[in-house]
Amino acid sequence: MAFPQWEDGQFVGRVDPYSLDQRALGTLRSSPPWVKIWDQERFGNDVFAHAVNRIDLYRLVKGYDVIEAHAPFAIYAQFLKTPYVVYDAGWVRYFPFGQDSRDKLARRGYMKARAVLVTNPDTFYIFDKLPYAKQTLFMPFVIDLDIYRPMRTTVRSSFDCDLLLFAPSRQIWHEKGNDKLLRGYAKFLQGKKARPLLIMTDWGPDAERSKRLASELGISRYVEWLRPVHKRELVQYYNAADLILDQFVLGSYGTAAPEAMACERPVIMYYSEAAFMRSFGKLPPLLKAYTPEQIAERIADCISESFRRNIGRKSREWVAEQHSWRLVVEKHKRLYSFVLGECEWQDVTNA
Repeated sequence: MAFPQWEDGQFVGRVDPYSLDQRALGTLRSSPPWVKIWDQERFGNDVFAHAVNRIDLYRLVKGYDVIEAHAPFAIYAQFLKTPYVVYDAGWVRYFPFGQDSRDKLARRGYMKARAVLVTNPDTFYIFDKLPYAKQTLFMPFVIDLDIYRPMRTTVRSSFDCDLLLFAPSRQIWHEKGNDKLLRGYAKFLQGKKARPLLIMTDWGPDAERSKRLASELGISRYVEWLRPVHKRELVQYYNAADLILDQFVLGSYGTAAPEAMACERPVIMYYSEAAFMRSFGKLPPLLKAYTPEQIAERIADCISESFRRNIGRKSREWVAEQHSWRLVVEKHKRLYSFVLGECEWQDVTNA
């Protein structure tokens, strides 16, 4: 899923998000010539080949001026002479207090980085407590408004309902709160004023737990399960839905919420107002909910088509303002100037 083709391609048949099908990947739109993809199994996949593959990677990256190390590449970047920044993407939630060698290398990798890019607003409060990551910079996700946009889709005709809800998050209860979502949906169904249907993603370590919970709550016939789809098809599901339910634990979003917002869909989720004010300087037009009771109330609010349309319009405006590629490019340009010694850190943070 980290490959750029994932955004542009059309996979045929089922998609396995846990394994890379090189043949399927090869059928997708090719990358421009300035994008180079390292083959992590070029010399095989046994223990000896693993070491040779790493040497091959080091040879590739040493010709660059700056490395932007997405998790977990900070583990390796610290041993190169090339200056690097870490693109965290939420990895900091896992390694700060572990004692195995990988966790220790991750901490050292963050400590040696010239800066850490924070993409998830709630993780700022983790970084505040870490002595080895002092220079942090908020970097919003880029959302392509030409891809993620309101559009007509035939997907909706596949579902017999008056109110279609879509929950794209993977099933991992302690992070996403999928159990709270199901309990809230069950409460909404107790006094439902429409024929609803909830689509949930059949993906993640707690997928079977979620299915069992839906059965225990007696709502299985109001839930459908969707295997992971490529991003172009995902846009169709955003647009087919009347509203999106994201995550209800951590207090910030990843890419699913702003992607859906760009499609002018209202999004129900839990977010930390303090974290969003610190990151964006203003609050988003999200429908905030934390408990099952609040989730049920927000769903009920969305029965009104005019209410959904109003929130959807404000949502796309938010994404256009806060997640544009121009904004992210300018922030990166200032950051790289700092890494290359062309400006001071305050020039990066005060711009």
